[in-house]
Amino acid sequence: MSCNGPFLGFHAAFLLVAIVGCGPGGEGDGAGAPAGGGASVVLGTGREKFEALDSDGSVPLIKGIQGGFHVWTSFLAYGFTPDVLEMNLTTRWDMIDESVLEMHGSVAVKPVTDAVGNMAYAMLGWPASIFNPACSNGQGVQLDLTIVDVDGHSASDSRRWVVDVAEEDRSPDCAN
Repeated sequence: MSCNGPFLGFHAAFLLVAIVGCGPGGEGDGAGAPAGGGASVVLGTGREKFEALDSDGSVPLIKGIQGGFHVWTSFLAYGFTPDVLEMNLTTRWDMIDESVLEMHGSVAVKPVTDAVGNMAYAMLGWPASIFNPACSNGQGVQLDLTIVDVDGHSASDSRRWVVDVAEEDRSPDCAN
C-alpha cells in the first residue's frame, strides 16, 4: 500500500494514514485491503506471524539446518480465492543478476484479520533463500513476489531489505 495512492477524500485519507502510518519511503505497514477492491499482495517478514517491513528495513539472515541461508518471508493476500496460491518468489543482491534465486510453489494460506481489521489470507514463514551471503552484512537484497489463484487473479509486490548477518556466520575473508 502506498501513501501516494489515489485521493480518498481528506477525512478518509487522514484516517487511513493515522491507522496505517507511512515509513520514510512513503509505504505503509503493509496491512490493509486494496483501495479498488481488486487482488493485491503485501510482502513482509515473519516465521509464525506476518510482520510488516517496508523497503530498506533490516531483516536478519538465518542459517538453515542444511547449510543454506534465508530470510523469513510472509505475505498477506487480498481479493484471492483461497486455500492454495501459486507463489513465485525471487531474491537477488541489489539487482545483481548472477545472484538470482527463484522459488516456486503452491502454498497454503489461512484467513486472518490484518492490522486495520480487513480480511486477508496469510502465508507464513517461507524461507526465502539467499545466494552467497557470508560477506553480505549490511547489503540490500531485492525480493520480488507474484501470487496467482485458481481463478487467475494475480498480484505482485517487491521489497528491498538490508540484511543483518550474524557475526558467527560471516566469512573471515570479508573485506569489511
